Amino acid sequence: MNQNSQIQKAVQRLWDAEEKQITCSPVREIIDANDINLAYEIQKIITNKKVQLGEEICGFKVGLTSLAVQKQLGVDQPDFGVLWKSKEIENYGSVFMSELMQPKAEGEIAFILSKEILEMPTGREDFLANYVACIAPSIELVGSRISNWDIRIVDTVADNASASHFILGDKIEDFSGFDFVGCEMQLKKNNQVTSEGNGAACMGNPIDAALWLIHENTKMSETAIFEGFKAFLEQEGVEIRTIPMPDSEKPRFRQKTCADLKHLKATIGKRKWLNVYEWIDLGA
Repeated sequence: MNQNSQIQKAVQRLWDAEEKQITCSPVREIIDANDINLAYEIQKIITNKKVQLGEEICGFKVGLTSLAVQKQLGVDQPDFGVLWKSKEIENYGSVFMSELMQPKAEGEIAFILSKEILEMPTGREDFLANYVACIAPSIELVGSRISNWDIRIVDTVADNASASHFILGDKIEDFSGFDFVGCEMQLKKNNQVTSEGNGAACMGNPIDAALWLIHENTKMSETAIFEGFKAFLEQEGVEIRTIPMPDSEKPRFRQKTCADLKHLKATIGKRKWLNVYEWIDLGA
């Protein structure tokens, strides 16, 4: 089976599992168990498909931030997935079990951004001072489309980092003195503590988890945008002339998403070639 066939088969397996609310066998039966990049490709295809159907991305999650969990899955890094607006539960709200698949509850710290991040923050202080509007305690209801949570790294990555629903608690707007490392959280069921931990358990500092996510997401987004752009041009019969992109253009490049590609057909006209970064100004 070639790689494209593997991807499509894995995408269909996960899509059907969620649509029918019936868990499926692991994705690693289809792709190499260590091919994380291919797993993210599968995740991206499913994400794009949902966006095309009207779903709205409202944020991102970082998973596998615990060294113990990383060791369990045989990896040395976290993973990430998207959060869907339709999956947000109101604070003090409820959700039907029928909407969940093998749910588990996890305590989290959420960063609510003040603006879009177009370039990598220089560090923790820059991130908090210039990009974070407020923070909030959060409960993530993770869920797996893989039967019995029989997952390895490629299974959870392809499955949107096992994301499902989430709840944001009361927002904290003045977090200047907040102890991100030492803060503690308890989860209770019927007034009985079921789990507890502190910020240090999240990659040593939850801010570092956010910075890791920004770095990885920016890197992958640029690749996704270019690949989508390239595929569109090839379909239209337009020759691609690859030329270096100046560093000064990269922030503007990052602002674009694959959704903007639909404007290309009207703006290209009868042109038969296009410099790969020239599209930044098309349709503007």
